[in-house]
Amino acid sequence: DTSIPIVAVGTSAAQLTIKYDDQMSHRFRPVEMQPFKPGKSLDEFLRTVVAHLPLRQRSNIDTREFKKRLLDLTGGITVNLLRLLSDSAALAIQTGAESLTLDSLSLVPAPLLSIPRQRKEPPFTSA
Repeated sequence: DTSIPIVAVGTSAAQLTIKYDDQMSHRFRPVEMQPFKPGKSLDEFLRTVVAHLPLRQRSNIDTREFKKRLLDLTGGITVNLLRLLSDSAALAIQTGAESLTLDSLSLVPAPLLSIPRQRKEPPFTSA
């Protein structure tokens, strides 16, 4: 045992793959990630992500309106949040704004905003 933690991330199809492999099913325990909701976890997540974006100006992400719009557009799904923040940052750099704003979230092209808000597959369940 190397004591090195391993995290496997995937959809319910990945869970089925692990479930049917005897060795894998004994090594991994499925845990479903719930969508973000307003609160401390979302605040910490946003601060961490935005701190790593290459923006020259401070982004005002702490307002209730910003978080509400972000959650409305992404459904609180982690990958959707990351895509929207990343694409909003790219647009902010291209336009010279250099920060995320409430309005910048709405400037992201429509194809991104049409990303699924809810899972189409059943969530992970413990065996």
